[in-house]
Amino acid sequence: MSGVPDEVWPQGERFAGLFSSPGWFRLAETAGARLRYLVTPSSDPAMLPVLVDGVRPGGGYDHASSVLRPALGPAPSWTPCLTVGSWNSTVSTGPVRSDPETHDSTATAAVTGLVERALSLSTEHAHRSLSWPFLAQDAAARIITAKPENTLALRCEPTTFMEIRQPSFEEHLAEMSARRRWKLLREERRFSDAGLELGVEPLTEIVDEALDLIVAGTARRGGPADRKRTESLLTAQSDVMGRRMIAFTARRARRLVAVTTAIVSHGGLHIRSFGATDDLVDRDGAYFVLTYGAPLRYAHEHNLHWVYAGLGAYEAKARRGFQLLPLWTAFITERPVTKEERAAAGKWNASVETRWRDWYRTKLRTELPDRWRWSYGRE
Repeated sequence: MSGVPDEVWPQGERFAGLFSSPGWFRLAETAGARLRYLVTPSSDPAMLPVLVDGVRPGGGYDHASSVLRPALGPAPSWTPCLTVGSWNSTVSTGPVRSDPETHDSTATAAVTGLVERALSLSTEHAHRSLSWPFLAQDAAARIITAKPENTLALRCEPTTFMEIRQPSFEEHLAEMSARRRWKLLREERRFSDAGLELGVEPLTEIVDEALDLIVAGTARRGGPADRKRTESLLTAQSDVMGRRMIAFTARRARRLVAVTTAIVSHGGLHIRSFGATDDLVDRDGAYFVLTYGAPLRYAHEHNLHWVYAGLGAYEAKARRGFQLLPLWTAFITERPVTKEERAAAGKWNASVETRWRDWYRTKLRTELPDRWRWSYGRE
């Protein structure tokens, strides 16, 4: 991270602050990612990370395949894309700045300057546009304001988050519906009755034990069963995060049989990966205890303010009190966006909103929350 001034880094404890911290980018570099950091030269600098090596085809960051092409069709004039904005995270709040919540003309100018430099870099690397994935809605709006003629914002998959409001886990339980409380306690009983011992351990001490479980868990979710890559990432997490990198563990006769990794940072708990032996997948409550129940207890016991659970398993998370936060991917090109492209983007955004409105009505028997309603891209 040479060349990034200390004044860039945000201060304080805030949700998603981890993804804009020097530790997060040290983790990226230690895990082998090649990032380039674009910085605005000013008294209030801002930084935009650029993923130089590109994204894994079909992976979570390949939004050209999962978002852009489904919305626009083959889109040869947009691809390949240069990915900017973060690394290995599923929420971005915009450029890295000391005070990301200040949205004045200086902040808009910083976004404009960083995007223009990134576009020049994309041309150097034979890319046709920028992809800025997993943007929170207000961050997407700021990028559109900075480059309105050149930006398409398309809805992508939401992320999941819970704010800790009660001072104790007992009070958290008391505020839950009777059914939700019964399910949580039933899962914990199943876990205990199966002879599983719950623990919280530093990841640094169990990397070798956890590795194959997490590789298998990633494969079951459709991810790459890449043992070497997973080992590199777990080792980097242990080396860079140290004691902040923890594991919720299930042991049977001292043998590790299930694990969920998490980062304790910026006043919250960021859940990372789950893995288990074949006989525990979808049985004995291991997944729900290690990924929801135990982290919530831990967050209350350690006076944390939020739990972040990332993408996927939306119904299970929503039924356990997590909010689904709508996210957007901004695609930015040097040429003006055409009328036809905006129309196609509008249809995509409307169809995604409709899909999630139906999901809320069917799965949760409630209406789509107001935070989902943004009229951008529905011209």
